[in-house]
Amino acid sequence: MKPRTDWLDGVVTRDGRGFILAGPDLFVSGEPGERPSGWPLDRHPYHLETSVPGVFVAGDVRAESAKRVASAVGEGAMAVMLVHRYLEKL
Repeated sequence: MKPRTDWLDGVVTRDGRGFILAGPDLFVSGEPGERPSGWPLDRHPYHLETSVPGVFVAGDVRAESAKRVASAVGEGAMAVMLVHRYLEKL
């Protein structure tokens, strides 16, 4: 599978295969107490939030996703909830 995310090069962090990293997958060092390198906010990224605050990813293009329709639908619903949470704190 190829994620076709080349158009996001330099915008959000992607893995070596082009899948978009989000939430806990942004922690390169594995240190849970530290925020990802370059993360500008005083909180950790939400679960489906990319390296750009307020930009969320769901489904097959997300790194470490299940790559199944039912999972993508669930992630989409979860992303909407997280977008609302993000907007409430602006």
